[in-house]
Amino acid sequence: MKKEDKKIKPRIVFGAVGIILCFGLLVTAILLYRTGEKLNVVETIASKLPYPAAIVGFKNIITYGELKNNLTAVKNFYESQDYSETGFRVDFSTEDGQKRLKIKEKNVLTKLIENKIIKKLAQDRKISVTPDQVSEEVNRKLQEYGNQENFEKEMRRLYNWSVKDFEEKIVRPDMYKRALENKIKISETDQLNQKNKIKNALEELNSGKPFSEVAQKFSEGESAKNKGDLGWFSSEQMVPELAVTAFATEKNATSEIIESSVGLHIIRVNDKKIEDGVEKINISQIFVRNKNFSDWLLEEEKNIRISIPLAEYYWDSSVGEVKFSDNKMEKFEEEITKNFNGDISVLF
Repeated sequence: MKKEDKKIKPRIVFGAVGIILCFGLLVTAILLYRTGEKLNVVETIASKLPYPAAIVGFKNIITYGELKNNLTAVKNFYESQDYSETGFRVDFSTEDGQKRLKIKEKNVLTKLIENKIIKKLAQDRKISVTPDQVSEEVNRKLQEYGNQENFEKEMRRLYNWSVKDFEEKIVRPDMYKRALENKIKISETDQLNQKNKIKNALEELNSGKPFSEVAQKFSEGESAKNKGDLGWFSSEQMVPELAVTAFATEKNATSEIIESSVGLHIIRVNDKKIEDGVEKINISQIFVRNKNFSDWLLEEEKNIRISIPLAEYYWDSSVGEVKFSDNKMEKFEEEITKNFNGDISVLF
């Protein structure tokens, strides 16, 4: 009977320990995923274990530890700089500083998700990046920098990274992106659609419709705002392809379709003047941009399921970015982007 008791006791102990561990993991998960404010102990545990911060396509996981590790590198970068002579500053210790750091975390998570998406899309197309290719690229960058010793010191000082960290976090994702970008060709159909769109805009203008109305309907990017109105420009402030035609266009007249490196344009010259000896024109624009790799990637992203279990974020598939769940944080981000008040971390 005593021998049986001795056998039973270890089982009871191990079982109890297992229950406690499972309970601890469950509590950590609840505190991590269901609350915005996180206790230090929760962050520490979650960073050491493979709790997911995001899941890309069901099986590609970005762990909470990976997110925090990258955020620490970004924070270290800003805090290792001397901005005293530039008038800029970085302070993540204040209440607003913590919010700014949260914006950085959101941006880091977006980048990590994008890297996973690009790698998945590349591998789906039989694109691979071998260790030898990565080593070759790292060696090339080392030569650009000078020597490995100085490079390692700078990586350690700026990001607290090793060369291996640099390979995995920067070089390999960048190589997958370049390889995928070289593989993808924007189709002739897409190019034809862009040309048809700008031609339809010109036809409506020729039929007598107001420029502002047509711009609001067809224009893309900044030109879609304010009904196409862009304000005053000198020739030096415009890309050459546009400047030549725009400055040759009469006041209150509209140009034909202009093709530039970024897309297709129709320019209306609203007014002209000479200011300090420089000719300036006030213009409105209808702009249809060329479809590029970023556009293609955004469309592909919409076909991939992105899950973010963290309560404070969600994935906005319409723009391919992580967004704040909290409206207050969203408004705070908008405000500091407009008025950064010397905090360089807002700029880049």
